[in-house]
Amino acid sequence: MTYLKFIFRTLSLALLLAVAGNDTIYGQVTTGGNSIPTVNTPNDDIYTQRDKVERRSGSFSPSYFTNPDNRHYQIRLEVTGQGLRAAEVQRAAGKIPHLEKENGEVQVTVRDASGRSLLDYYVDNPLVVRSCEEDWQGGALPVGTSFYLPLPNNSNAATLEFSNLNNGEPLQLDISALVRRAGQ
Repeated sequence: MTYLKFIFRTLSLALLLAVAGNDTIYGQVTTGGNSIPTVNTPNDDIYTQRDKVERRSGSFSPSYFTNPDNRHYQIRLEVTGQGLRAAEVQRAAGKIPHLEKENGEVQVTVRDASGRSLLDYYVDNPLVVRSCEEDWQGGALPVGTSFYLPLPNNSNAATLEFSNLNNGEPLQLDISALVRRAGQ
């Protein structure tokens, strides 16, 4: 019994030293004639890509989320019997998330008071409930349901426009008062 413990400890220590002492473990697993490397070497693309990203970006700091320049607004929209109502606008930490610029059912445009576009992106129709079930085709959101959409970090945002929302009809919502209130 002590002999088996000795062998197990020796093998465990050898594996630990191999992993801790060297980033490269040379070895391959062969399955059905295909050879699969067990661990990537430092020269593989993933390491090169990670190094490039780390060199370009500074070290992480939680203060990133408290910097006012690294924030955006988000609007809560509520479904009513007549369509949508802008319920509230609030600040959100972090930069605006990645938005789809080309594909989607509904185009969302945020404009300032002069009509200049501040942000333009596409989303799936937010008024349609989706499901992964094969037989269910979806349905309308119930009245009182709400959802959020991102807005730019711009206190001049005045209008939120939706094109192709309800049977192709455009919808404009005045959000200037809500944005001003959220910016205070």
